[in-house]
Amino acid sequence: MNFKRLASIVLSFLVLLSFVFFVPTVGSQGMNGAQAHVYYSSYTVELHSSSSPIGGFETLRITNSTFNGTVKGEFTVQEQSTTYILHTGSLKEYKGVLNVTLGTNGTVYVSSPAPIMEVKVTSGSQQEIAWAGTPSTKIEGYAYINGSGEVELIFLNGTETTSESFNVSVGGKETYNIDVYLNVPSFQVKETNTREVGVNIQGFERYHEGEFAYVNSSVEIKANNSPFSVSTSYFDGMEVPSMIWRAMVMNSFSGLGQYNASFMTVEFFGVNGTEAGMVKSTYVSNQVGLGGGLGHFGVQNSMEHSRLLIVQFEGVHVAQGKSFLVEVDGMPLMVQYDNGNVSTTAYVNMTHQVHRGALVEVFLNGTHFVFVNSSNVTTVQQVKATVKHTVINVNSTQRGAIEADINFTSYAVFNFSVANSSFVIYKNVSGHLVLLNSKDYFIIDGNVTVFSDPAQQYYLVYTSYNSGLSTQSINASSSSTSSLSTSTQSTGTSSQQSTSLQSSSPSSQTPQATSTPQTNYAIYIVAIIVVIVVAIGIAYLLRR
Repeated sequence: MNFKRLASIVLSFLVLLSFVFFVPTVGSQGMNGAQAHVYYSSYTVELHSSSSPIGGFETLRITNSTFNGTVKGEFTVQEQSTTYILHTGSLKEYKGVLNVTLGTNGTVYVSSPAPIMEVKVTSGSQQEIAWAGTPSTKIEGYAYINGSGEVELIFLNGTETTSESFNVSVGGKETYNIDVYLNVPSFQVKETNTREVGVNIQGFERYHEGEFAYVNSSVEIKANNSPFSVSTSYFDGMEVPSMIWRAMVMNSFSGLGQYNASFMTVEFFGVNGTEAGMVKSTYVSNQVGLGGGLGHFGVQNSMEHSRLLIVQFEGVHVAQGKSFLVEVDGMPLMVQYDNGNVSTTAYVNMTHQVHRGALVEVFLNGTHFVFVNSSNVTTVQQVKATVKHTVINVNSTQRGAIEADINFTSYAVFNFSVANSSFVIYKNVSGHLVLLNSKDYFIIDGNVTVFSDPAQQYYLVYTSYNSGLSTQSINASSSSTSSLSTSTQSTGTSSQQSTSLQSSSPSSQTPQATSTPQTNYAIYIVAIIVVIVVAIGIAYLLRR
């Protein structure tokens, strides 16, 4: 093999190798979907009856799909639609004990002496079909109930339906005695169809209006610009901060009658404002009748559709504590405090434990601070301090200090630059120097941030002698001497150094610039450059 042929083969190999290095950097993007456990159900119940002088018939079509499992992002389910012809049976008494159990995760269990065709659940103003099918005495389905609600059991009675309703609570088991007479028809399968349906677990953007839609082969119903509200809602056994979007729509369609639709999305938030889960619920009903009556032609159609998605994101810490509603920049903010853990409906940039609670930096139409503890929540103003060098007497010793004055009489946050982290801070309380609790200040990027609780004058004194702020080094033109007596803060003891930032990690949905590790990319880039240089060298040799 001659040199040129060998060099050509090597050149081809190096070009291919450059693609091997480069392609993984492209293909690895967009693979960070959050893992979640989901409960999903979709039911459509259509009852069709017709009459004529020579008789009539009734059909029932039930379309359903369910899923219970762990997913990342969108998933698919098999939807089955079965049409039955109903044949009237005989009247029979059903008597016994009825049990209804609601799990904290959204599961619904019903056992009944009488066969049930459909289980409907109502919580607040939202209805859901927890289960529907051929009559059965044991039912398992899914529903979202915000603490308590109503369960309606629907039975087929000849060509009509009858129902029984019961009040229920999540996490409990309700027992009732029933005694009903039913003419349960027999079912003849007319046709069955299946298809694959995609389901996404994407919710709405926080503090923005939502858009809902219901579409089938005949109608399209939309609810745009649906408003939101903030509250606490039931999630996995606890009341947590939530955002709720609702919409109700009534549309009439020619020849199809009126459609009533109700939509609801609830998003739940855990510690540090991280999204813990969501519920998406749609309920649509329609009923239309033409003619009818003994010896006449007539058609009666009724339709109910329900679609429910319950999402529980894995690895999110959900706390339970006292909740507070506060207005921040004209927007409602729900805050929950539990032994230092803070959950909110807003994005959280930082949480810092201060002396009597927690200082939380949230993003809500901009960056804002709130202070919360087990008894109240309040907004905290960001103010600018007037800073100058001065000299103060500490235990009869003159010490160089940085004086920070603020013109504010309520809770406030201010910051200024510091030379190092070895210092203590005093506050002026009625002419006395009181050592500020070390939890009430912290350092970020060379600036000390002070939480005022409240006072208007603060003094920072370095405990390190090489700080450059000894009494001998202070510029006289910008200095003053403060004669204040010192006292120890009775509510706690401060350390001799400022606390480092005890901040929580921001959630994955926080709107901040994130840095992507560059190590692998650097390796790939260097490798590609080396390959190119070698390839150029070989190409040069080939030309000679």
